[in-house]
Amino acid sequence: MQIDEVKYIIENKKYSGQVLIFQYSDTKFIVKQYIEKLVLDFNLELSYNDEIDDKIITGISLFGDVNDNILRVYDINEFDYSGTILNEKNLIILCKKINEGLKKIYADNIIIVPKLEDWQIKDFVYSVGDGIPESDLDKLIELCDSNIYRLTQELDKMLIFPNSLKQNIFKEFYKDGVFNDLSDATIFDFCSSIIKKDITKLTYIYSQLDRMDVNPLGFVSILYQNIKDIIKIQLGVKPTPESTGIAKNKFYAIKYNNLNKFNTKQLIQIFELLTDIDKQVKLGQLDVDNIIDYVIVSIFAF
Repeated sequence: MQIDEVKYIIENKKYSGQVLIFQYSDTKFIVKQYIEKLVLDFNLELSYNDEIDDKIITGISLFGDVNDNILRVYDINEFDYSGTILNEKNLIILCKKINEGLKKIYADNIIIVPKLEDWQIKDFVYSVGDGIPESDLDKLIELCDSNIYRLTQELDKMLIFPNSLKQNIFKEFYKDGVFNDLSDATIFDFCSSIIKKDITKLTYIYSQLDRMDVNPLGFVSILYQNIKDIIKIQLGVKPTPESTGIAKNKFYAIKYNNLNKFNTKQLIQIFELLTDIDKQVKLGQLDVDNIIDYVIVSIFAF
């Protein structure tokens, strides 16, 4: 199957659940864009895995109970599974290599993902960064070394602002070094997905945590500060950057994007939860390695 055919199927909402096996050489970015679109267009729940279990449980699909509302994605290095997946539904494989013996069997399901060219990266950045001068976006591309994942993370920070503000805010962000630290950007995006209740993005970032440099206590610190700022703005009387003591850029980012995701009671519960974590860790009641799981489960239980 050709990449153009898959693009047409996905963009025109004609995906019927067929197995898709994407083989890439340099980046999975295009495929992940397709996955996000499928999840949104068909209101699917994303199940993201980094290995295929070779145990077959009698009477149950190897890939879990069949559920039309779940898109199962397996992000692996090599596809060499000896069984068959042709009859599976809503199943996508991402891999760098495919066993030679399987290429003929899955010829109609395999899609070779082309390498991203420089012009494609620029085209994407210019499109997403609408409202920001191309000369400034070129600086961002250079800063991120044309890394499409890093660029996506950084551009996400600008999407919350109206075009009329983007140019000035971008220049301030660039000057203040907001785009310089990749690990901070990862934590920023992670915290942001929790605050926005963006399940799709949260699920994806969570599935990648083992590959990222995310410090659990740093995560709590940033989330705590964000919740504290939301409380100041959401519960304040005619709040302004000056009255709240929040930097202007951050104030408007919160105002435009993060208010009213949680009600007053929930905000207070989350604030108390985060302030209590340090105490629990010191008393040995909570292991540092479990902090992120504990916070996510607790917040979504409120």
